[in-house]
Amino acid sequence: WNKPNYNHWWVAPVYSQAKIAFNRLWRIVAKSGVYHQNKSEMTITTPMGTIISFKTAADADNLYGEDVYAAVFDEAPRARPEAWYALRSTLSSTEAPCKLIGNFGGISNWVHKLKDKSKNDKEYEYFKITCWDAIEAGILSRQEVEQAKKDLPPKIFKELYEAEAHEGEGQ
Repeated sequence: WNKPNYNHWWVAPVYSQAKIAFNRLWRIVAKSGVYHQNKSEMTITTPMGTIISFKTAADADNLYGEDVYAAVFDEAPRARPEAWYALRSTLSSTEAPCKLIGNFGGISNWVHKLKDKSKNDKEYEYFKITCWDAIEAGILSRQEVEQAKKDLPPKIFKELYEAEAHEGEGQ
């Protein structure tokens, strides 16, 4: 899955999110002096010659055609399902794995429906990481999470910080 000229994609719903991931990874690997970047194409080439491309899902048609050997679909619940269909089709020729990550997008969201498949299909795996897990891991401070809980409506806090549906009033 990792050979010279093999393509790996990081896909985000919009360009600005893909650019954030590109810049974060570049800041980490640039220090080594053995990775190369192409800012206009938003690609990072590894010392082995593997190419990591940062793509947008805004136009699903741009996710067809390339031989891709692994992918991450970042903020997947915020993207249209057509982008997933295109990406999934592209991954077929190489039988590449894909990880979908993001905040809870609601029980009718296409990613939530895929998550439900993990209950009965061993080909799917689902991992839930909450703000409380992030506090325990030292990624977030308890003070920040408690402040967010005060600042946000309960439904929003439950979805974005605890990865759960919230039965609000009138539902």
